[in-house]
Amino acid sequence: MVCYVPEGTPNPLNKLSPFTVQKTFQGICGELKSLKRLANGSFLLECETAKQSTSFQALTTFANIPVKISPHQRLNSSKGVIRSPDLRNATEKEIVEAFPLVTEARRITITKGSSKIPTNTFILDFATPILPTVLTFGYLRLHVEPFIPNPLRCFKCQKYGQHQSNCRRSACCVNCGQSDHTKDVCTSSPRCVNCKGDHAASDRNCPQWKFEKEVQEVRTKKNITSVEARKLLRSPTTPPEITPGSSSYAAVVSSPISNSSTTKSTCSTSTQTDIFCCLPMCHFTTGIHCSTLACFCPPSSHTNTSFHSFIIAFTFSDRYVH
Repeated sequence: MVCYVPEGTPNPLNKLSPFTVQKTFQGICGELKSLKRLANGSFLLECETAKQSTSFQALTTFANIPVKISPHQRLNSSKGVIRSPDLRNATEKEIVEAFPLVTEARRITITKGSSKIPTNTFILDFATPILPTVLTFGYLRLHVEPFIPNPLRCFKCQKYGQHQSNCRRSACCVNCGQSDHTKDVCTSSPRCVNCKGDHAASDRNCPQWKFEKEVQEVRTKKNITSVEARKLLRSPTTPPEITPGSSSYAAVVSSPISNSSTTKSTCSTSTQTDIFCCLPMCHFTTGIHCSTLACFCPPSSHTNTSFHSFIIAFTFSDRYVH
């Protein structure tokens, strides 16, 4: 949910200490699943139970500060795609009426020349953060695929992740990145403002466009924010750990290295910390066998779960409230 004060009103939540914020939340509904402060001064809350969500829906003040609360639209919903030849004559209204979880349906059309041709594919909005895998109606059994949107690119500054209505940067040409003209009158060679490549910023072969597409895929499948998805994709590989009870790291790297080969191999200690292996006896890319230093594979991704959450803020925003 989004908890906020009227527009134009100063945000006193920014003046609250983190200790006051935590104690106030605990007094309202107990321990939360998670609590994050957003860039705009609001708080993103993930609640453990529906009872906590109900408590926040009735909230009118926070630390003696008047607030309003409304559900977070994106984090409490999901989008999916269905396609079937049997849907060629179906209407969007019929689909919404047939499936209670569907709040909106939109048929995909393709353009040929000056005409638009309807397809058998629909994009559906669901009133749940967990996307159903199958929709059944009568003899129809429709598999639901996650809808992966294209990256959002600002048509003003050509950067990704924001709409032009919220852009505070200077406008620039989508073709060459210069700020003194637009694409309509551009005579310069293409140069991407994002990756500095020899193409326009709108080119879908741009490495930055492909990265942002991955961001949208991770965001959709894990139901997290775009900022969190970017951090996840850009995060370095987690270094391996020493197994409890084994020799210390210093002891391992200072001990003599045994090698079955007659040829001696050398490596820096930093090399050993970059290799991951599930086997207790691991053979590094350097050709060194190590039985003392345990290596572990990177942690597997967490299973998606449903949470009740909000953004409180002057804007508390809400995530997964049913």
